[in-house]
Amino acid sequence: MNILPSQATPILENYPRDPKLYGKVGVLMGGYAEYEVSLQSGAEVLKALKEMGVDAHEVLVKPDNDWLKNIFAKNFNRVFIALHGKVGEDGTVQAALELAAIPYTGSRVCPSMLAMHKLRSKQIWEVLGLPTLPYAELKENFNPDEIIAKFGLPLAVKACCSGSTLGITKVKQKEELAKAYAHAREFDDTVIVEPWTLGEEYTVPLLGTHALPSIRIVPKQEFYDYKAKYIDDDTGFYCPSGLNEKEEKEIRDLAERAYASLGCTQFGRADFIRDTQGKFWLMEVNTIPGLTTHSLVPRSVKALGFTFTDLILSVLAMNL
Repeated sequence: MNILPSQATPILENYPRDPKLYGKVGVLMGGYAEYEVSLQSGAEVLKALKEMGVDAHEVLVKPDNDWLKNIFAKNFNRVFIALHGKVGEDGTVQAALELAAIPYTGSRVCPSMLAMHKLRSKQIWEVLGLPTLPYAELKENFNPDEIIAKFGLPLAVKACCSGSTLGITKVKQKEELAKAYAHAREFDDTVIVEPWTLGEEYTVPLLGTHALPSIRIVPKQEFYDYKAKYIDDDTGFYCPSGLNEKEEKEIRDLAERAYASLGCTQFGRADFIRDTQGKFWLMEVNTIPGLTTHSLVPRSVKALGFTFTDLILSVLAMNL
């Protein structure tokens, strides 16, 4: 099956090749959550930039170091954000960089905040008529019988503002709900619940405002969790994803609409589940997708015939 062309191709083809144009670049990695994954993403980004001759430097972000002061002191011309999860992906770092008038990669403050907040993004999609699973916010005094009567079993209980599937539990029995809620609260104060939907998992990377080829994800375990994303070598990734042309156009259109509805820019990824009746359901939008050897955006770019370096430089070039 051939890859359906993407309107993002000119972005990957036409970025400036002169490394001097980018000036001094700081690569933010580490962070307050998903620390090890961010270090992997940051190392790959730094390597790509240096191989192209860009004056790129590591900036280690940790809760106990004055990383923001370090950014200001180094006089960077721009920053590539390779942080994941809270602080790095929720608009916090973005706001600090905007106040300092330092150009940075990825979505701006409000889109970052909205995409990170699963409840808010689902509310927006619901109003716009985009397909998102039914949901509810779980409060501390929730009634398990009412939740099960509304959604049935199994259920997905999720920390609202967490990435890499951290804080997500599949609940198969009523007795598991309280424990799942407590687990999610370890990652965020807001917890949501939705029906666990059987089907195939897909993701659609985006560059600029355009969708890249979709990827079908086939984890060996029950679902595509943190271990399957970053540790296991036996998770299946398929690009072309196996969708026919009509289905591919449908999922790309949904991805672009979901991405635009939150105001996202530069690059990202929209995740879907396709149920047993063939319907695509939006799960979430990621504004700083992983850039590791296991990550998905680079796989989609490669399917179009471009390199990891093409991806990194084309994103950085959006901030010239």
